[in-house]
Amino acid sequence: MDHVNENGDGSVRNSIRFVLLVLVLILVILVLSVSEPTKVVLLGVGLIGIAIWARKTFKVDRRS
Repeated sequence: MDHVNENGDGSVRNSIRFVLLVLVLILVILVLSVSEPTKVVLLGVGLIGIAIWARKTFKVDRRS
């Protein structure tokens, strides 16, 4: 586990990053002046990208 101490400091930072990424994605899509179907596609692609990042970031070793 990289950059994590005993109290889970890295996990808290990653959780805050995750929430900020989702909020920024939603804010950017709301501000863009594009058609509604394009906003839905952008939202979907953004959420999939964030989900992939979160899965890699929050992966827990289950062998212990």
